[in-house]
Amino acid sequence: MIISLHIHKCAGSSFLNYLGRSYGNHTVSQVEQGFGCDTNIYKMLQNIKSTSTVFHGHIRTQPWFDLFSPEKNIYITWIREPLKRIISEYYYIHEYEYHYKTFPRWEEYFSNKDNIPFEDYCFLPGTQNFISDHFNVNGINDLHRFRFVGVTDYFDKELLYLSRNVLRVNTDRVPVMNKNKNISNKLLEEVNSVVNDSNFIEKFKSHHQLDYEFYNYALKGHATRFKS
Repeated sequence: MIISLHIHKCAGSSFLNYLGRSYGNHTVSQVEQGFGCDTNIYKMLQNIKSTSTVFHGHIRTQPWFDLFSPEKNIYITWIREPLKRIISEYYYIHEYEYHYKTFPRWEEYFSNKDNIPFEDYCFLPGTQNFISDHFNVNGINDLHRFRFVGVTDYFDKELLYLSRNVLRVNTDRVPVMNKNKNISNKLLEEVNSVVNDSNFIEKFKSHHQLDYEFYNYALKGHATRFKS
């Protein structure tokens, strides 16, 4: 069984497209656990166990590891440089505000949207270490149990390696989905003015330290795969 953990704004939609092309859309089930981790998640997973061989969605590791051993199944995820990820997320929630207003994680932001600029958004409780928050049992030790941890920044190259050496499937080039297309000049100027400040970068990396540990782990895997 293939289980794909989709971290928001880390090419998850593109990878879902790839899974559908490679295995057939009818064999791929999207699972959206959310972050309430309600007690029915185990029952839900047991019910869908026999319906598909490929699962993809915004999930946390604990219930999956409890029910589906990483040693007997193929766990996959993608990780993006944390600042690039949160920039993309910031643009995305502005573009699709109507959708994200209902998500508890963004409730604080949208309730004070006019008073929370990008720099403050980066330090909201709901955005801190968002990548590592998916691995809610043993932290980075959970990541060690994944068969493949791709680096979104090298998506095409990594996907080709995954296809040939892990999943053993043929695939054509997969278009990148959900690119931010309608970014206003005001937003661009706001974000650029912040990220060009070295003091902000230092503060951001400190605040999202766990996410950078996860990202560096993914980078080491990438370097090992493509060492000359």
